[in-house]
Amino acid sequence: MQKALPFFFVLWVLAVPAGAEEQLFQQAERSFNQMIHAGMDNATGELIDAAEKDVKAALRADASPAECEAMLATVYGFELTRHSWKAVWLGPKIDKLYRSAMRKNPDSARIHYLAGTGFMNAPLRFRDLEEEKQILLRADELFAAAGDRIGGAKTCLKLGDLMAEQNDSEAAKQYYLRALELQPDFAPAQRRLETQ
Repeated sequence: MQKALPFFFVLWVLAVPAGAEEQLFQQAERSFNQMIHAGMDNATGELIDAAEKDVKAALRADASPAECEAMLATVYGFELTRHSWKAVWLGPKIDKLYRSAMRKNPDSARIHYLAGTGFMNAPLRFRDLEEEKQILLRADELFAAAGDRIGGAKTCLKLGDLMAEQNDSEAAKQYYLRALELQPDFAPAQRRLETQ
């Protein structure tokens, strides 16, 4: 006698057709990247809401779950710029999502970069500066291994910012210079060096 499939499994199969996971992930990436390119200070509520909706849909479909968790944590960080009072429940979610993503995919440079920069955006009293540095150093190592010079430059910029925040201007300068070695026309690194 053949066993009947559980009802929830049948619903999932009907709701997510074969190959749809990849489409959902691509849509999530598009929405997420639009939000990121607008920037934390300029992303509209519409962009943030669209990114959240699309990333959650991809996560429900189990499309690249580790990356989706890191993206969702970043979206929640952007949400806090609109509504800081949501930090009471979003803060712990952000932390949990980033940590879960890094555990699930410890070899993803992008996940480590998102986590490191996301943790840097938290209020100082909730931050662990040494942990942020270690996460970003891991991202830098992974970007270098992949030959991703743009990712490496962005990571070096964040490492430089972290060092500058700790009043270590010499270390900050070295990271900004390294960012420029990787991307000679990287304007943010050039601006940081000019203001040092």
